[in-house]
Amino acid sequence: MSPTGSACAPAARYCLIRSYLGTARNHGIHPLDALRDALAGNLWMPPQTA
Repeated sequence: MSPTGSACAPAARYCLIRSYLGTARNHGIHPLDALRDALAGNLWMPPQTA
């Protein structure tokens, strides 16, 4: 049996969260602060590049 889209969803969510936290960390934001703020509805977004 091959994996379906729904079977891969938890792994995809995990990768999305890890990417978000890694990017925040690279910009000097502590990962727990980024996670806390995101859960409170205040998403951190990286600065726009020109």
